[in-house]
Amino acid sequence: MTSVPIYIKSLVIKNIRRFEKANINFVREDGILPQWTLILGDNGIGKTSILQSIAWMKPLVHDAKDPDGIKIQKNKIEPSINNEDNETLEQLVNNNNFLNAKIHATYIANLEFNKKSDLSNEKICTSEIIIKLDKEFKLHKVPMKFDTNAEDIFFDREVLILPYSASRRLGKTNLYESNLTDPFVLFNADDTQLYDLEEILHTVNYASLGSDKKESAKHKRYKDKVLKMLTSILPSHDEVEEIEISVPKVVSNILRPGSVNIKYKKRKDVTYSNLSLGYKSVLALAGDISWRLFNEYPDSGDPLKESAIVILDEVDLHLHPLWQREIIHKLSDNFPNVQFIATAHSPLIVQAALDANFEILKEIANVVMVISDTENIDGWRIDQILTSDFFGLNTARGPEIEKKINERRELLKKTHLSANEKQKLDILNNEIYDLPVGNTKSEVDAMQLLKSFSKKLEEIKAKKNDPNS
Repeated sequence: MTSVPIYIKSLVIKNIRRFEKANINFVREDGILPQWTLILGDNGIGKTSILQSIAWMKPLVHDAKDPDGIKIQKNKIEPSINNEDNETLEQLVNNNNFLNAKIHATYIANLEFNKKSDLSNEKICTSEIIIKLDKEFKLHKVPMKFDTNAEDIFFDREVLILPYSASRRLGKTNLYESNLTDPFVLFNADDTQLYDLEEILHTVNYASLGSDKKESAKHKRYKDKVLKMLTSILPSHDEVEEIEISVPKVVSNILRPGSVNIKYKKRKDVTYSNLSLGYKSVLALAGDISWRLFNEYPDSGDPLKESAIVILDEVDLHLHPLWQREIIHKLSDNFPNVQFIATAHSPLIVQAALDANFEILKEIANVVMVISDTENIDGWRIDQILTSDFFGLNTARGPEIEKKINERRELLKKTHLSANEKQKLDILNNEIYDLPVGNTKSEVDAMQLLKSFSKKLEEIKAKKNDPNS
């Protein structure tokens, strides 16, 4: 890395939307900072609000320079949320008759992922906003505060936060659109437009062929690394050999446009434009992250190894289960110094993220709480994760089967059963007994055979004990 890594250490929100108070620590008590934090919970419970709060608290250090544009004025440093309009700030305040709300973020420098660190001499900065409403619930005051014990670090560079909403979409020939330079605007508008991956690749390929040796070498290094990264991001079972860039060429006096081609080991090549939406979306996301790192760290020999905070709403978006099991490791391997804070709805994502922080949002007595003390799920099956506190399902079986299991449970609670209830219980026992058990088809078939054999033994035994037979 060419610069000091800066990550988010903690976030405190008070009276923001559905939260009365929430405290999230991204660094554990033992000083270990996991590369991933996964935020889980029902739809609409507030996962995106947490992501937005992280993005909003980014301190805009370089906007606080003195009139000469040289010295940073500490008392002028504001969080990016200050760019929002009054109505947005008013709507943030919890509607349970509260007049004040607060967001407080702490950023920390010089930590390495998954390594125990001494926090006694930590280098941090804090960014805070308090939203005060009047009795008419209109904006009254917005006091903001920034502080740091390491001006040499936090005044030297911005905290780099790259936010991606769940509505992220593919862009087209947009590499030089000014509105994409600041990703916060699109993220908070829930309309993240990704940079056009094909345009990125054609641009750097063209630049790598330029006459300026230094610039061409820089772009060639980036091109080679990003093509290798994109190849590795694709699902392992696809067995992709490489991704190549073809330049425009004249064929029979007709100009054929250039293309990006995915070359497979065991099947026909496919152009990027002909990939499915899911494939293109994931590749474009990885390309967008790499392009922003490339531009943020122009002097880096390997921008993909530079640091940032990536906020990713619904990391499992568009992903087949096989890809869900790999995506966290693939992103971690290709961006080893990026802190990922993501939401997810898939137990496969949770199962693959054993070293991650987990923050579970639950509604208790009409108040949304954040549960950080989660179970160790190392070695758990998907059905076990689904029925744990991570997702809270009563059973991993379908709704109709769950209904029968609940009905049987209620019958078993009774001390006396009517004749109809006994008959119903017998039917439910048989139906539930015949439910498939096992992790694979061969295990299910084997268990069904054992059950069938056991039933026949019971019938033989009953027949043998029947005096009338």
